[in-house]
Amino acid sequence: MASGWRTQDQRQEKQAGRIKKLVLVLLAAAAIVLVIERYYPAVFSNYHLADFISDKSFSGGHDELELFYSGLLSELGLTRTEINSGLLDFNGDVREYPCYSVSWPGQLPYVWFVLKLQNRCYNYSNLFYDAVEINKGKKLVSWLVNSISGDTTAEFVLVASSNQLNMVSSISFLFKNFADYKLKEALDLIWLDIPFGFILLPDQIPNKKLSKALKSSKGQCILEIPADRESWKVILNCQRFLKNIRNPDLDEDNILAIFKIFPALNGFYFNRPNENDIDRELVRMVVDAAEKLKLNYIYDPEKISYCDSLVYSKGLKIKMLTESMDCCKMTYQQLKDEINSRTNQLTKSNKGLLIVNSNKNNMDVIASFLPLFEKLNITLVPPLRHAETVDRL
Repeated sequence: MASGWRTQDQRQEKQAGRIKKLVLVLLAAAAIVLVIERYYPAVFSNYHLADFISDKSFSGGHDELELFYSGLLSELGLTRTEINSGLLDFNGDVREYPCYSVSWPGQLPYVWFVLKLQNRCYNYSNLFYDAVEINKGKKLVSWLVNSISGDTTAEFVLVASSNQLNMVSSISFLFKNFADYKLKEALDLIWLDIPFGFILLPDQIPNKKLSKALKSSKGQCILEIPADRESWKVILNCQRFLKNIRNPDLDEDNILAIFKIFPALNGFYFNRPNENDIDRELVRMVVDAAEKLKLNYIYDPEKISYCDSLVYSKGLKIKMLTESMDCCKMTYQQLKDEINSRTNQLTKSNKGLLIVNSNKNNMDVIASFLPLFEKLNITLVPPLRHAETVDRL
């Protein structure tokens, strides 16, 4: 890495040395990949190398280098990372090419940067890179090299830091058919101590033990409400409500009493009713009860009905679930692949809401990702945290 002009023989000799070093680095990277694929499956699913080498030439000017590295970090979700530049290399020696350094999240593997660097170098006809990890993982030193002249264009050093984190992002899970959960499985989910959402029907009251656990959990209950009178007649005659309502009459007091039974109740929506079956007086009573409890209304713009108009006229908070995907028909592996795909979008802060069936397999998939979420600075949030507020229908 001597500074100044080099003879052709010196450049050829140096390039041969770099190739040898590169082979060692690639072997080490391959080992890292095997480890990551074992513990962080499909982590590279979003890294696609160019199909061919571009004929675009890399000049190595100051502005081009700044854009090259800042864009690379941005793709890794490190938009707030400050790039320090100078002429001192990682050993403190003076160089004639620019030397950059940044703090790197200590929990992320260096191979992510190397793969991005490799992909970017493929976009230029005269550029390749060399990289080596030093000081037992404390630093990764990489060099951009002009493949025609063999000259070093720039040095870039990643310094591992426990204080540096990639962009905070979030993901949500909403459990459908929550009443189908066995008590032990539901409690296992609660004891994971993570935010989640769950959907229940008015006659699906959790038993005493589960209800107590849900009250102290990070769960968020959403009720699916029928909009027809016949369904409510069945609900009000349910044996479970005998201690909570005075009589089986369909009135606002009884509806409000039923709502108050559900732990962590935060929102509601009307099931997809046929307009001819909607009982407008009933809907008004439900909305009035929900207003007293300050519940959010979940709005689906693809299924607009009279119910939405009444909720809007009453001034309830209307929320629309964005970036949501119904995964209820997915297999174990399909759900796993979908979560992988979303978490690998490092620059996307909202990984969205996944609606899943309440079963042990799905819970096991989510639990298996918790260590990766922590490493990638992805937080789990309740479904309505990132729901979009609807001001007008």
